Amino acid sequence: MRRMMAVGVVLVVSLAACSDDGDGAYLLVLGDSITVISSDEIKDKLSDYSTVIKADSGRKLADQFGAASALAQPPPEIIIVNLGINDVAKENADLVDDMKQILQKFRRSCRVVVTVSSHLFQAEQRQLANELNDYIRRGNWVVADWDELITEYKEDGEPDGSLTTDTIHPTELGKDRLAELLDEAVADC
Repeated sequence: MRRMMAVGVVLVVSLAACSDDGDGAYLLVLGDSITVISSDEIKDKLSDYSTVIKADSGRKLADQFGAASALAQPPPEIIIVNLGINDVAKENADLVDDMKQILQKFRRSCRVVVTVSSHLFQAEQRQLANELNDYIRRGNWVVADWDELITEYKEDGEPDGSLTTDTIHPTELGKDRLAELLDEAVADC
């Protein structure tokens, strides 16, 4: 009975992380808590697509290998990868290789990859964020440059208030800006 209950709980949690709303192209979003928090705004902005969101708080890139493998068959027309912030925070030296492994699974999809904010961390973590972002910006995919958006917004003096509540998780404004950024990136697919 306990085993059955645990399987039921896992199933409910997994289903809560996924959503199939629109009638358009199959679009998959892999993410962490930033995606979880912003999921309503993302689904609203991408409502023309049949969107599935697989996001869990605290996820590192390697934590999504299994989900990526399972969700890559059949491949989505569009994949958004919004992962990496937890790898930077936990100083995962393999984060670029881990990102490569995720993206390789979706080589037949239009890939949209989101940069991580480099404004959040100590020197070692900033270096990892910059390494990951450099890799993302050089790739053969569409870049949703969250780091650049935050940088430019901060340089403008944050005219409408902060984009994040704790330097990582988006405010209401941040959720809207992230969803807009993803919508613009997906339009390039």
